[in-house]
Amino acid sequence: MRFKLFLGLTLVTGMNLGCDSNSSSKSTDGVPVQTPPPDDGIPPPETPSNQVGGLVGGLRLTQAHLFRNLGDGIAQNIATFAQSTTQLGQAIEVFCVEPTTQDKAPVRAAWKETMLLWEELEVQQVGPIAANEKALKTAIYGWPVLANTCRIDEETLKAIQSPTYTLPPNSNRKGLQAIEHLLYEETLASSCPGASASKKEWDALPLATRAQARCLYLKPLALELQAMAASVSQAWGTQGSNYLTGVIGNPEAEKTALQSLYENLFYLDIEVKNYKLASPAGHDPKFCPNSPAPCPGKDEFPLSQISREAIQANITGFTDLIYGFEEANQVRPGGFAALVREVGDDAVATRSETLTRELAGYFAAQNESLANLIVQQNQENCDQSQISLLCQLRKSIKQISSDFKYEYSRLLSLTVPAGPQGDND
Repeated sequence: MRFKLFLGLTLVTGMNLGCDSNSSSKSTDGVPVQTPPPDDGIPPPETPSNQVGGLVGGLRLTQAHLFRNLGDGIAQNIATFAQSTTQLGQAIEVFCVEPTTQDKAPVRAAWKETMLLWEELEVQQVGPIAANEKALKTAIYGWPVLANTCRIDEETLKAIQSPTYTLPPNSNRKGLQAIEHLLYEETLASSCPGASASKKEWDALPLATRAQARCLYLKPLALELQAMAASVSQAWGTQGSNYLTGVIGNPEAEKTALQSLYENLFYLDIEVKNYKLASPAGHDPKFCPNSPAPCPGKDEFPLSQISREAIQANITGFTDLIYGFEEANQVRPGGFAALVREVGDDAVATRSETLTRELAGYFAAQNESLANLIVQQNQENCDQSQISLLCQLRKSIKQISSDFKYEYSRLLSLTVPAGPQGDND
């Protein structure tokens, strides 16, 4: 992941490591240095003297600077993702030259890189990315709605039957989820019910023909994915000129943009805590009736087994919102926590920074799969104790989400989205 963890740096709860918002920045010899303002005339945020990169707390920044840093950071994330979709398409082309004998490792690695880059953007569904009921996001990755593998297999059959085959409009059989199924499902058997005509027709094909058919579906899927990535990039904009930088100076647009950013802070509370953890790990009977025993097969990536890495990428994207994106000189100018501190609540801001550092550390040196971590959890009831890593992670997400619901909404005059309001666990 792109951010660096300096876990040796400890935060003291309640301590403001930054300067007063009206103080001057200083050089190392104590002589005040006047930093020229950016082109829009807004002076840069204050930087504590101990800000040397990594996840360092104590910053303050204005809403305009929040928009500038997060807007540019998300633009860079989108550009990197778009480039990765192109590389994935190239890897698919190479693999499909001879899909029965080609090594799948390179094309799977290309898919995994693209998927994890999008997992960071999953926590940054702001403005145009979330417009029209998240049409662009859903076209790329439909989670938490699961892919319909039977329909994917039926489309694969159609692809080999028709020389003029075109992709369907249905998102549950396209995007990154469908590509995972086509690259990682090893049996080449249909996942449709046994009595279905399509299953009988598919299973009657030679294995080599089935492999070729999957490639005939993979190729247009990859092209559409590239087109969707380009659409996201165009809708968002570039570094210095994007959705967030464009709202600066327009009070109504700024309010809408801040609300959109704020709602993404709850991705960890809803998607990660509930669907990615509680559902497979047995943390909550609402999502897993076996709780505290796990519900096997409900993890996000049962085929590729990158569910733990996906959560880690989500936490990376979340960290960027709380601390700001790391700039070229390895300094984070601040994110939501710094804005909360600027409006007057240092204790809440410091608590958010501390908990985010804790979240970022859970999987930092972890190589186990989510499935293995669930086994190690040993059916622990997370509401009664937090001994296992996954129960500790759940507790931290609940703690930080509580501040978002009650403190951030109050301090920044924002509205808690409907889902988290009803999620009182």
